[in-house]
Amino acid sequence: MTELIAIGECLVELIPDGPIDRATTFTRGFGGDTCAAAIMAARLGTKCGYISRIGSDPLGDYVVRKWRDADLDLSAARRTDTYTGLFISSRQTSELKAVLYFRQGAAGSELQPSDLPEDFPGSARIVHLSGVTQALSKSARETIYEAARRAHDAGALVSFDINYRPRLWPVSEAREALDEVLPFTDIVLPSTPEDTVPLLGIESPEEAARYFREAGTPIVAVKAGARGAHVEWDGGSLAIEASKLDVVDASGAGDAFAGALLHCLIRGAAPDQAGRIAVAAAELMVRRTGAIAGLPSRGEVESALPHGLRLP
Repeated sequence: MTELIAIGECLVELIPDGPIDRATTFTRGFGGDTCAAAIMAARLGTKCGYISRIGSDPLGDYVVRKWRDADLDLSAARRTDTYTGLFISSRQTSELKAVLYFRQGAAGSELQPSDLPEDFPGSARIVHLSGVTQALSKSARETIYEAARRAHDAGALVSFDINYRPRLWPVSEAREALDEVLPFTDIVLPSTPEDTVPLLGIESPEEAARYFREAGTPIVAVKAGARGAHVEWDGGSLAIEASKLDVVDASGAGDAFAGALLHCLIRGAAPDQAGRIAVAAAELMVRRTGAIAGLPSRGEVESALPHGLRLP
């Protein structure tokens, strides 16, 4: 029985063996923010479904195999004649971020509200959405709005990862899209400063959490990179300090955080416990490469938890 449904775009990932312009070997993987979050939750034991569109081409065949390997429910994932998008990513740290996307008009941008099953969200307790999906096209944005509205009306929790990407759309549109889903959102996951400065003019994790709490969002989990995270909910707040790490690749850490957090909340963990576990998962993620290949296993997360903290 599906416990979490994620909706979004999935792309093939190529990881070069050096700077993109000098690389001679590329390792194939796949990625996508909501997809990675769902797979992180699945690795921890949550039953997850994924709603997406993927090309009917060899790259799409590869992605579908990987989805099945991750044990995702694909009953609402559709194949299309449009091509499967891809991205090439060199290692990302605070000093180096080089990613090339080939996604304009790709299959994921064709998402339609009609892709949502008639009984959506079904048995899902949480529906996970993102601003990246909203930015792909008008129809994708409409799909996210309908998913948020229908999930909210059905009593499921709505999780929204802002994930503002300036290369995809202007800040004014991103802010409008955020405002249209916020009334239906129960869990919001902004990143600071990447999301909160351009969209809200706020840099402080605490101030960002306060903004969304005052807007009526029950749980706010602010991802603050090397500073850790800040979680606020009806029962209190918690600043979670990050460990000092040698970062190999920072891409995907926020998705690992989101997936682990949602898994814990579905299992009945308090937001502070969920936040601590989510930070532990994200810290494991930054030590390796691959948007999804780098996601840690349940055993790895359990081993990384501080004494006295248990993974539900």
